[in-house]
Amino acid sequence: FKRVCYYTNWAQYRPGDGAYKPENIDPSLCTHIMYAFGKLVDGQLLPFEWNDETSGSKGMFERVTDLKKVNKDLKVILSVGGWNAGTAEMTKMLATPQNRKAFIEQSIKYLRKWNFDGLDMDFEYPRGGDKQKMTALIQEIRDAYTKESQSSGKPAMHLSIAIPASKENIDNAYELHKIKNNLDFIGIMSYDYHGAWDRVTGHNSPLNAKDNLALVMQQEFCQCVARRFMRTLEPSKIVVGMALYGRCFTLADPKNNGLGAPVTGPCPAGTYTREGGILSYYEVKFKLSNGMMLQSPYLVSGNVWVGYDDQKSLAKKLESVKSKNYGGWMVWDLSFDDFSGKFCDSKTKYPLLSTLNSKAVAK
Repeated sequence: FKRVCYYTNWAQYRPGDGAYKPENIDPSLCTHIMYAFGKLVDGQLLPFEWNDETSGSKGMFERVTDLKKVNKDLKVILSVGGWNAGTAEMTKMLATPQNRKAFIEQSIKYLRKWNFDGLDMDFEYPRGGDKQKMTALIQEIRDAYTKESQSSGKPAMHLSIAIPASKENIDNAYELHKIKNNLDFIGIMSYDYHGAWDRVTGHNSPLNAKDNLALVMQQEFCQCVARRFMRTLEPSKIVVGMALYGRCFTLADPKNNGLGAPVTGPCPAGTYTREGGILSYYEVKFKLSNGMMLQSPYLVSGNVWVGYDDQKSLAKKLESVKSKNYGGWMVWDLSFDDFSGKFCDSKTKYPLLSTLNSKAVAK
């Protein structure tokens, strides 16, 4: 059962107790750590942050891969892409067989150099002719990684993709039936169904359509339906996304505060995450302890509305994942949980991840 944890290299810049660094990671809570992100420039994998690579002092790449000394079964994967990366560099790399070959050869050298166990591609999203070229790339990577393993005697490198959670976006971006056997797993990003881009409230990661009753026209946007789209794949190939954060709104009328209530935009930025429209789990819990009112699966106080997950809702989602024999879960991201145990009432480190881990092995 895969427990896939995304680590974000920009969380180091959060103020005070919110700063998240490799030393904050508990390697026992994950089977895979996805290092987000490397970047793609002119067909080559490169570091994104100034301190990713070791240069004098030990870089964050090495500080994360060193966790394999603590958990010998841990895999550390370099993830490339992300929403902010766009698709221009991806399209350029995909354009010709020669470009793809150069990328693959450089990726092998780069991943081995920095002791990564493979590559996770989070390109959002291939479009048009890039869809077929992405199929070719994935097949070519798998072939090259297999041959490299045979010649080097090292374990074959991992290859995965992160895909959107709506059928339309999946169908437009990937030929899953052609690439599924070339991938170690496929991560479905079953979160960000709703957010500050919407005109009404909606849950960030609803499990069932009933959690989105006010949005009848958007009932495909829930985990249960997203997973139903995956039935053509082997369940064990799928890891289901879980959110350790909430999406939040400013209500147009505080008295109209249910699902589908009109909003004027995002809620104010959190103290630590510092981005309007999103709050870490520990920021939500901090607000709860300071007088906010819980209305599962969302939270309301004044004109602020937050749709988020807690230990109870994640446990319920995990029951659904296990009942369908999916390959595991993935979380976005480690830094959003109460990693220090300083914010939540229980004073337990990683309360959400601890719940997901305990429920993952429970009979």
